[in-house]
Amino acid sequence: MGGRGGGAGGDASLGATFPGALFQPGGDEKGAGGGGGGGLLLVNARVIRVGPTGSVRADGGDGGGGENTFFFDRIGGGSGAGSGGWIILQALQFDLSAAGPDALRALGGRGGRGRNDVHDVQGAGGNGGPGVIQLHTPDGTPGALRLPAGLGLADLTAPDAVVLLPALR
Repeated sequence: MGGRGGGAGGDASLGATFPGALFQPGGDEKGAGGGGGGGLLLVNARVIRVGPTGSVRADGGDGGGGENTFFFDRIGGGSGAGSGGWIILQALQFDLSAAGPDALRALGGRGGRGRNDVHDVQGAGGNGGPGVIQLHTPDGTPGALRLPAGLGLADLTAPDAVVLLPALR
């Protein structure tokens, strides 16, 4: 199963009750829809190779900003971002020796903008949580991984990948 979508932003209301007794233009700004969750990727191969410009991504989508009344004041609530997805790679050998930083990535998206079109303030949506990256090697150890000189697996993955025994046979 992949990542999950973020929650929608709340609608604005001028009154103490909703819906209000009288319709007032500019008093019912809508919240944004939530960001989509990252996908699921499953690869089973003899060798998995990622080159210098290659990447594998299952990132969650960003949240949206709520409805405005005046340019980008964001009266309606910003929505939550989607969480990162799930990457499952199984191989006899992983050649990541030419891969760049964060070549394997399953991060959550950024929450939607809130008040005054700014992130992480009143009315903004929350950021999506990270996904999962699994590398399944023949013996469940990093011995089947070829990494760039001076870099560890944590430098090439976000969030940090885990190395496990084979899941698929």
